Amino acid sequence: MIKNIEIQVKDETYERLKRESINYDMDLQSYISMLIEQDYHNIRQNHNYIEEKVKKPLQKILTDLETSNTYHKENSNLFNKVLLLPLRKYNKALSKEFSRIIEYYKSRDLYDEENFYLITDGKRILGYMGLNISEEDAPYGRYIFIYALSLYREYQSIGNLKYIVNFVQSIGRQSQCYSIDILLENSNVTYNQLNDLGFLLFTSTDIIKIKVETDKAEVSICNLKTEATDIEDLGDFLPICRTEPLKSMISQWQSKKEMIEVHRAIYEDEEEIEFIYVREDKSFNKTMYNCFTLFVRPKYLYDDKYIHKVLSVLELIISENIDKYTRSIVVIPRTLNKNSSIYNEDDVLDTLNWLRKNNS
Repeated sequence: MIKNIEIQVKDETYERLKRESINYDMDLQSYISMLIEQDYHNIRQNHNYIEEKVKKPLQKILTDLETSNTYHKENSNLFNKVLLLPLRKYNKALSKEFSRIIEYYKSRDLYDEENFYLITDGKRILGYMGLNISEEDAPYGRYIFIYALSLYREYQSIGNLKYIVNFVQSIGRQSQCYSIDILLENSNVTYNQLNDLGFLLFTSTDIIKIKVETDKAEVSICNLKTEATDIEDLGDFLPICRTEPLKSMISQWQSKKEMIEVHRAIYEDEEEIEFIYVREDKSFNKTMYNCFTLFVRPKYLYDDKYIHKVLSVLELIISENIDKYTRSIVVIPRTLNKNSSIYNEDDVLDTLNWLRKNNS
């Protein structure tokens, strides 16, 4: 059945359509009808159809999901495509396992309800993604951080991964974030896959077992002064390496103040060495450790010699204050360890890799 519609267009649009209809040897009405049918056909055949739909209002995504069964029957070639659905729009009960995942990210002050997404094919949940926005001093700046990305392997096609990254880029640009960051170890997507999508290695962090060798000490206790301080006194100090956004790290420590120690250390020698360390109990591979996070003033972040001295002073502090049988670990930049040969590879418990993609 053919239906008639009436539309109003500007004079210049009308004249242009009229000229084009003459070129096609068609009357104006038939020409416009052809354009509409042709445009509809192109949209249906376009391989980016799902991506285009996601750019529409979030409510439209819900409508698509409700009609997904019919859609997949008509478009079997799109069966392995995925959609991102905001968790806050999901109206079904979550499994206990998934609820525990949410609680874990909440406990680390990473979870942002507005930016947590389910990955679905329209019929079942295939994975999830969590985003938040951070703003810090250089070199991090303002960035959108992918703190969680998990997707069934069989759905990790380049098309699906590009769609997910394009989605994140869009959110980042809306929030004036000119970088997209992800910790490789927080995702089940491989380094090569992320690299193909434009992510480059930004920083690497080694988790090192500290071996205190008092007979080889490079520093003297006589030159050392330490005092207890608070998280709020970190002020202008920055961590020498990063495994998650700074605001998340500090929030976690603030929530368990009675379980951590924060000290400021000043070592007077040929030059003054000043740093703050946070000590906390942390389980790693089912073994409990004293975990140390080191903070220095920004101008020393890339001074290998200075941070090497900081580590020597830390060893002195550990030897004087902690039982020698207690295991201790510290996080340090991998480039520092590689350049200075501070520890053997056997002392490295794990390496965490922070990747970045330009979003300008």
